[in-house]
Amino acid sequence: MIDVVVVGGSLAGLATALAMAQNGQRVLVLERGGPVRDGPVGPQAATWTGGTVAQRAHSHTLTSCGVATLRTRAPHVLDLACAAGAVLLDLTAAMPPSPPGRVPGDEELVALGCRRAVVELALRHAVADLATARTRYGVSVGGVVFDRRRGRVTGVVTGGGEEIRAGLV
Repeated sequence: MIDVVVVGGSLAGLATALAMAQNGQRVLVLERGGPVRDGPVGPQAATWTGGTVAQRAHSHTLTSCGVATLRTRAPHVLDLACAAGAVLLDLTAAMPPSPPGRVPGDEELVALGCRRAVVELALRHAVADLATARTRYGVSVGGVVFDRRRGRVTGVVTGGGEEIRAGLV
C-alpha cells in the first residue's frame, strides 16, 4: 500500500512529497499536467509549457524561511535552482542603516529569486530521484475515499475511476 498520496505536483505538492519521502514514506504524486523532460533545469525552465499553473513563468521569491528549509532539508534542490539561474538575495542589503544595525542571525535573511518554473522543476527532479516516491502524470483526481467508520479519508478516486488507497492523502 502507498503511505501517502499527494494530489497535485506543483510547489506545495512536490515539497510535501519530498518531505514525506525523506521521512521514509512511500509517496505517490498524482499530477494532471505532463511530465518533465530529462536534462538540466535551466534550459527546461526557459521553455517549459507543462504544469497547470499559469504563473509558472512569473518571477517568484522564496523567503528566507524557505531558503533556510532548503538549506537544511533539501540542499540539492537549492543547488539545482541556483545552477539554473536562481539568485540568492541578501535582504540585509536593503535594510536602513539605523539602529540596531545588523544583529546575530541576519546572515539568514536571504531570499531566492527566480521564475517559479525553476523552483518547481528543481523539486520535480528531486522527487523523481527518490526511490520511495513516484509521480503519475496526466492523472486528475475526481474525489476522495472516506471511511465513515474510521472518520477519515483513506484514498482518492481518479478522474478515470481508479481508487487509490493510502494511509494519508
